[in-house]
Amino acid sequence: MPEDWFLELLPLRPGPYPGECLSGYLLRLAELNGYTILWDMVGDLFPMWKAPQQIGMLKWEYPLENWGRIPLRTGLSCAELTRLTVASWVEKFRTPIDITRSNYMSPGHALHGILNPNSRICSLCLQSQPYLRLIWRLLPVTVCLEHGCFLEEKCSGCGAVLIPVGQDHRHLRCPACGTDLRSLPAVMAPQDMLNSQRRRQGEFQFLLDPETILAKADEDSAYDPAHALGLKFRYIRHLAKASTKAMAKKANLSTTALESIEQGDRTALPHYLTYLESIHMSWKEFAMLEIPGEFLRELQSPRHLSLRVCPDPKCPGSEMPSGSRVFMLLDTPEQHFARFRCKMCGKRFTRSYDGSLRTKPRHPSLHTGDKHILMKSQTEIASLIEMGLRGECNRKIARNMGWGEKTVRIYWIVLGLEAQVHQAQAKRRADRKLEQHGRLGAQIQAILEPLLQEKRCLTVQEVYQAMGSNCFYLQGHPDQKQYLRQVILQHNICFKQQRDDAVSAQIARSIASLASIDRVVSVDEITGQAGLSYTQFRKNYPALHLEVHRAIREHRIRIKELHLKSQIRQVDEAASRLVEKGVRLNYQAILREAGLSRYAYHSTPIRDALARWISNLAPRD
Repeated sequence: MPEDWFLELLPLRPGPYPGECLSGYLLRLAELNGYTILWDMVGDLFPMWKAPQQIGMLKWEYPLENWGRIPLRTGLSCAELTRLTVASWVEKFRTPIDITRSNYMSPGHALHGILNPNSRICSLCLQSQPYLRLIWRLLPVTVCLEHGCFLEEKCSGCGAVLIPVGQDHRHLRCPACGTDLRSLPAVMAPQDMLNSQRRRQGEFQFLLDPETILAKADEDSAYDPAHALGLKFRYIRHLAKASTKAMAKKANLSTTALESIEQGDRTALPHYLTYLESIHMSWKEFAMLEIPGEFLRELQSPRHLSLRVCPDPKCPGSEMPSGSRVFMLLDTPEQHFARFRCKMCGKRFTRSYDGSLRTKPRHPSLHTGDKHILMKSQTEIASLIEMGLRGECNRKIARNMGWGEKTVRIYWIVLGLEAQVHQAQAKRRADRKLEQHGRLGAQIQAILEPLLQEKRCLTVQEVYQAMGSNCFYLQGHPDQKQYLRQVILQHNICFKQQRDDAVSAQIARSIASLASIDRVVSVDEITGQAGLSYTQFRKNYPALHLEVHRAIREHRIRIKELHLKSQIRQVDEAASRLVEKGVRLNYQAILREAGLSRYAYHSTPIRDALARWISNLAPRD
């Protein structure tokens, strides 16, 4: 780190090169002032930042924290610093990005698709002028026009992807291995790509220029760039006489994205570029385009107001002017008609721009017995009648005969067999439904038989899976569905009752066996003998749970009493042995001879047993 300086300005503060980017300028500034760790300088420039990881915010080339202390340390104005960023581009399309909470919100959310999160460089340009260009940071820019080569995005030394700025970054060095970026090899680009990039990069330079304006501000209201641009795009589509759907298809955008652009809603910045490129217009031409006042007045009034008349004379929406009673569903300028819907009666209708109603062409309806020229052969008609009286459906008949379904229906009407065929078809459908119902019942029964033999609870879903269908399959057969549910319910009730009886019997046997056990038994041991965990036992058998706890409590009291009697017996036997040996009796000697802990004296029965052997006046050591 350099020696501390006494003035607020940095010791060395060169001015930015034309077209230099903000991250590159700060890296160059850190190197000239002797900073080996970039955070030492950036932490001073942005005192609100708390962690070195926040250096990554600089890669978006956008003003941060109102420039922090950069103007104070470098002597540069905010306007000069803004030229190092893409702020001029962004503010032509939307209001400035709110990054007051930059610790949590990154400018990358708004710059997605415009700015490259990684870095690209031209080593030949760096050899002649050692600074990083802002134009290289744009995602669509892939070649250097000056040298006709591709921009390199990987280090030739280690193969790592180049990043704009990082914690251990040095100016014109690979952040991973330290390779000099000026030594990277250059690969020439084809001429057609250079021609395409020359036009696009010219457009981008125009958008980065803070002096250029795409749309003039409205004197009557606050300026909203997105709304002003949306009006221009809408006027361009009006001149092209294209619908929203047609223009969206031409621009390869979704209808929602195109409507967001034209209505001035916030949308992705690349959508504006895609829209304008699809109509082969430059941003300079777009900026010079003027919207006539007549078009603006037309937008303020509902479109095709004279066509918004309901065709139903009984509907109040049929009176002129209809106003808001009829609203437009679809407008197709290329075909000169619009689709409407009446709010009063719900009728939908289509009118041409000249006011005439448009309807679909319809053939006159036929009635049974009407004369019609039969073009088919007698053999085909005989086959048709045979299949129809057999109850075959019209679709199957049409497929077998090679006809259309509509032709089959017309022949039923002309031959006077419409009602008879419909009756045969209805009977065939009913017979097929009964047959299907029988097969379904047999299938369910075959699946249930092995399942009902298993000693466990069943679910309806298991039967569905065995049938290879989902839960909606039996909705068309409610009786089978109800039968299946009843069988499974009865099986589960019987199984649960048997299981409960078995658990109760096992618990009763376990409780009865406690009388012959002279050790402590836990609840888990008893529930495990019944094949249940403690949680299952407590949740499913609360009454038995209380009974087991009561039995174990009584068992533990009995075990404690037996243990106490055993200890008293040990005391008596130990005291007798000491008397025979002629040893003076005291509490400690008797307890030691009996093999008991000296804390056993705190038990009242044991203390009483000791007192029987020792006088109350005897010293208690």
